[in-house]
Amino acid sequence: MNKETSRVKNSVFNLSFSLLGQIANIIAKFLVRTAFVYILGNEYLGLNGLFTNILSFLSLSELGVGTAIVFSLYKPIAENDGNQIAKIMRLFRNAYIIIGLIVFLVGVSLCPFLDFFITDMPNIPNIQFIYILYVTNSGISYFFSYKAAFISANQKNYIVTNNRYIFICIFSALQCVSLVLTHNYIVFLVLQILCTFITNISISAIANKKYPVLKVKQAEALDDDTKHVIKNNVSANLMHRIGGIIVFSTDNILLSKMFDLGIVGIYSNYSLLISTVEGVIDQFFNSITASVGNLRVSADKKHQMEIYHIIYFINFWLYSVCAVCFAILFEPFILLWLGREYVMDRYCAAFIVINFYIKVLRKTNQIFNSAYGLSPKYKYMPVPESVINIAVSIIFGRLFGPIGIFIGTTISSVLTCVWVEPMILFKFGFDSRITSLAKKYVEYIGVALLAAVITFVVTSFVAFNGWIGFIIKLIICLVIPNFIVALIYCRSDEFKFVKKLFLKILEKIFRKNINKS
Repeated sequence: MNKETSRVKNSVFNLSFSLLGQIANIIAKFLVRTAFVYILGNEYLGLNGLFTNILSFLSLSELGVGTAIVFSLYKPIAENDGNQIAKIMRLFRNAYIIIGLIVFLVGVSLCPFLDFFITDMPNIPNIQFIYILYVTNSGISYFFSYKAAFISANQKNYIVTNNRYIFICIFSALQCVSLVLTHNYIVFLVLQILCTFITNISISAIANKKYPVLKVKQAEALDDDTKHVIKNNVSANLMHRIGGIIVFSTDNILLSKMFDLGIVGIYSNYSLLISTVEGVIDQFFNSITASVGNLRVSADKKHQMEIYHIIYFINFWLYSVCAVCFAILFEPFILLWLGREYVMDRYCAAFIVINFYIKVLRKTNQIFNSAYGLSPKYKYMPVPESVINIAVSIIFGRLFGPIGIFIGTTISSVLTCVWVEPMILFKFGFDSRITSLAKKYVEYIGVALLAAVITFVVTSFVAFNGWIGFIIKLIICLVIPNFIVALIYCRSDEFKFVKKLFLKILEKIFRKNINKS
């Protein structure tokens, strides 16, 4: 089996298992969220969103260590260099133990300052203890998780996926039962901590059994050159992590500080829907990340660019359909699921969708930049991105209300990362000009808008209400954008590759079923 076939096979295998796991995860998430909303209410929901965002800042202590070290693993894994792998994993282990302790200690030290983040403190008992439980869950998530990263770097992400979703489903069921029986948020959080701990212990045991090199205790220290590369990538990833957190994780904090926890709770449901759907499609990108890293060390520039354009086309296609669905179905779904009081202003919802689309169209560039070790080339980009986001969000939030905070996210992204990330990749990764991609980007946006307008017009004629009307609109939202993309790009090389790959997968599934029969 050649390397290209192996990469495709591993990516498809990872994707298949990831999608199955995500389906189970989606069902579990919505059952838990529904029980949460109806039993505990909107203030608890807002508190959940706020604490989650506060703790995302603590993840800065991770400094991008994971991404940097995984990048350093691609080459020794491809060359089967066990000695170098043991050295890198020793550094990985020590770094994550320290990081977990820092997250816990710094998190706990913020307890006395929770009033700063909440304008009107809700009547929820034991808020500080609840926060400490969140901190504990965040801290222990680092212990043993480095072994999961090693499995993924070996293009075996489906192992990590299976392990994670099995425990998520089990503990989600337990959380639902605990809410129904006890109505106690603390019991709910303790179960969440147990899920994190057992998941990490389990994947650690699996990794040790599958890869004996991970059990080497007395590995030598890394050479200075490798340490220098990791250090450069860590510093760059830190800057990108700061930018990403400030841009995408401050919305809840600003909403809570400038308005109240109620709006945070409402927004968190929209965030859940986006993160759930994004999580499903992200399985595709997660499944190919290690393969892109392998591609970098084993293929020429021309072939790398061909694969890039194919992945970018898939990126555009999948997320354009998602954006159209969100734009049209957000309101009717929230209305049917939770009720009118949880429906957000339409203009706010529109900017939530715009920010989602801008963010996800960056994924291909981010994957390649990470796999190629190019993060240091634009490590200062998050500084202006963060400054613009905070400044515009606060000013526009005071002028226009909650929608101003979402507009701040849009403006900061468009002025910085949208064009910087692909420019760096093409200049330093492909040794090529970005002109062709710029034209394609504008073209893709135009096609997505065309699909959205046509779909909106067609769905406006649906006369049915309730779940029947929603299902009809959902079918329309899935059919029309896919049909438009297929019609416009049916003759392109990217479409032909995707079609060939899809038919090959179906053929393998069909043959396997015949053999079983």
